[in-house]
Amino acid sequence: QAMGKTKITVIRASAGTGKTYSLTEELRERLASQSIEPEQVIAVTFTRAAAAELKERVRSKLFARGLNEAAQRMETALIGTVHSVCESLLRRFAFESGISPEVEVLPEEEAAACFSEAVSSALTSDRTEEIGRIAARCSVDWIAAAAEVAQKARDNGIGPEALRAMAKRSEEGYLKYFMPPAWPNAAAADNAFLAAIAAAIRRIESNRKEGGDETKLTSDFLLELKRMHQKGSRMTWGERASILGMKCGVGSREAAEPVIEMAFRQAAHPGLHADVAGLIAAVYGLAAAALDRYDRWKKERGLIDFTDMETLTAFTLLTNPAIEKNLRREFKLLMVDEFQDTSPVQLALFQRLGDIAGDVVWVGDRKQSIYKFRGCDPDLMEDAYSALKDTAKEKVLDACYRSRAPLVDFCSAVFARTFVPLGYRREEFRLAAPRGNPPGLPSPVEVWSLESKNAETDSLLIAEGVRRLLDPREKITVEDRVTGKPRPVRPNDIAILRSTNDQCEAISRVLGNIGISASVAQGGLTSTPEGVYVISSLEVVLDRSAALPALLIQSLSGRAKTEAL
Repeated sequence: QAMGKTKITVIRASAGTGKTYSLTEELRERLASQSIEPEQVIAVTFTRAAAAELKERVRSKLFARGLNEAAQRMETALIGTVHSVCESLLRRFAFESGISPEVEVLPEEEAAACFSEAVSSALTSDRTEEIGRIAARCSVDWIAAAAEVAQKARDNGIGPEALRAMAKRSEEGYLKYFMPPAWPNAAAADNAFLAAIAAAIRRIESNRKEGGDETKLTSDFLLELKRMHQKGSRMTWGERASILGMKCGVGSREAAEPVIEMAFRQAAHPGLHADVAGLIAAVYGLAAAALDRYDRWKKERGLIDFTDMETLTAFTLLTNPAIEKNLRREFKLLMVDEFQDTSPVQLALFQRLGDIAGDVVWVGDRKQSIYKFRGCDPDLMEDAYSALKDTAKEKVLDACYRSRAPLVDFCSAVFARTFVPLGYRREEFRLAAPRGNPPGLPSPVEVWSLESKNAETDSLLIAEGVRRLLDPREKITVEDRVTGKPRPVRPNDIAILRSTNDQCEAISRVLGNIGISASVAQGGLTSTPEGVYVISSLEVVLDRSAALPALLIQSLSGRAKTEAL
């Protein structure tokens, strides 16, 4: 609704389909037609390198068209990562945003460490022990859960007070899936459960004495029941529920049915309801307190982090009528690359910037989303497209120029089989391959089946496969990137992807043993514990408020907590 009057172009671009070329052409065409000026452009890319590449490509094309003045003015366009764009706007409108013009941005790693410290320092002793017992019964790391909730709140622009208000709604929403309490209190529920366990033990043992069920299944089942009965009310909720998945022999199933039924009814245990409510309240309370402490710590030092950049720009700066009016006069185009890796806050930011600019180009491919762990949500891209399907202009780049036809077809078939059942459209995996399959090259896909039982043999077999690839008698060729013609494969044409660094080191050693040189990324001296300790110590000498180095020193030395926060 907010973007109802905005001109929107959506470009769906699978890997290798010319996304950067299309983005460049969209911008070049608008500049060449003089419908916009370079300084009226905002372009958001995922990396600084991508921003520089886009700017240089457009500049080159403008020079080629004789539009020298527009080409020279490309430096005035606001092209960069989402954080660099936000930082530029925040520094410009610092007073209106409530921050210092000289604000310092926390590096991502240091911000993460300081936020973790804020979570730890928000713990209070008055209820920590009690909540710890509840969390143990629920088998939940409540401190880690609170940290995750706090981070999710930040990713979605939710402040401490709003987060506290959500606790009750979360509790009610969660408990509605439970049975209503079936006992007057927790003690009565525990007594009923323990009585059912004791009865099952007696019946099964009696059955076994009479020469009945002697199976190992029943022996294990009986042993577990005795262990639980001995623990009594100290059983965790997970242990109670585990009875539902336990099995006993056929001859003891009738005796076991009542206790299995009682295990199912633990969802109606008043103590479980109370623990869930208490745990949710504690998690949300700690998360909100951590947000308060972290925000206060940053304000005292004149710092902001990357998330602050996005939230301040989206919810403070761009909602200011005077700033919005000013920006509407300046910007006429918003371009967003890698739109599939957009977080909820970034989507709000792009919507507001798009409404201000009036002309929007979104480029993305949800199949390529890889940053969900950072709060990005590929479903947002599809939801945004669905909401705008009647007004947005859609372009689908359906030809892969990067790879040969057999490889494109192979990948499309594999991905379609995996992703279509998850709700993706089959046409998203139908790509043409203009390169075709040039003659003189081997098949682009080959499967090696490693018939081994350990990692060492895996490395040996892979190395042998590489040796054969490089054997001139095999006549394996690749397409030379400079000449475009087939030539014999070389060691530097080959990349090996393995699951762990140790596996990479192992295959590198084996290749070296058979005379094939291989390189593996090395951490170097500065990544050793000693190197980290020395560098961190020097940083603290230079800046006593440097939180991350202080925390690293504390961790490596085992000394008392440094007063970093």
